[in-house]
Amino acid sequence: MIEYPKELDESLADLAVFLLTLGPYRECAVVVGGMVPVIYRHLESTNSVGQAPLTTFDLDIAVPERLETRDETSLQALIDQSGFQEKLRGSFHPPVSVYQHVRHGEELGPVYVELLTPLTGSTATRDGVTKTVVEVQEGVEAQVIRYLDLLLERPLAVDFLRIPSFGVDIEGTVFRVPHPAMYVLQKVLCRETRRVAKRDKDLAYIFDVLTLYRDGWGEMGDIARAVAADSDKYTRWITKARLELSSLFRSPTADGPVAVHRVYSGAAGSSAPAEETVYRIVSRFLVESGFSADI
Repeated sequence: MIEYPKELDESLADLAVFLLTLGPYRECAVVVGGMVPVIYRHLESTNSVGQAPLTTFDLDIAVPERLETRDETSLQALIDQSGFQEKLRGSFHPPVSVYQHVRHGEELGPVYVELLTPLTGSTATRDGVTKTVVEVQEGVEAQVIRYLDLLLERPLAVDFLRIPSFGVDIEGTVFRVPHPAMYVLQKVLCRETRRVAKRDKDLAYIFDVLTLYRDGWGEMGDIARAVAADSDKYTRWITKARLELSSLFRSPTADGPVAVHRVYSGAAGSSAPAEETVYRIVSRFLVESGFSADI
């Protein structure tokens, strides 16, 4: 029996409905963000850990920058039939579109789905306006995020039946989550654009995933090297992430172990791992995965 905060149940149920809504587009969509370590806990390839996952209401789904129409049905038409309403969030111009189930009412609540897509090229348009969203298909916008490309590489397929809180009794229906190697690398890289509180939580997610996959560290390194070999861009990114991860966790008093301990100390129902424990686990991962050597 996997234990996690009960408030995650509603988020997981909404995520399941939206994933089913995606229909044929589910093949190119990947669940990302803080919900991923929750889902990892249900996979056969992960280890049982005593640490409960951190509570999150983020329902983030990554999609390619351009979605071709599938089965002669637009993504907008599928969403319109799903019971989810489009809402606008944030002070950006243009604001970010998110999708909230109608049962939550008219006001934007804590549980909603956001579509994300890789940021390519400059962070600003020719007019000097900061890029926040792009139209991935007519009528459907996604927020642009740098380094998100990595999460679309080598994703894992997960059967809906593996997640009891999904409440979906359809055998053989799958969705996708990032490979843990890509999840860790992208979390390291995106820190430079995140608020301080988010940066700390991202490091806690990294530590959580490494403890879940402690028997698969070698395979994580193999996947990272395979993806790096695909392009010069990925080689640069993965090398940068490897060096940054080594620096963040270079000692028990470095930013990484301190941040992880701080996040878990403030999380309800969680026991905080000691900084020395965090440092030791990440150090072992860096060696056993080969991340301590050149990619």
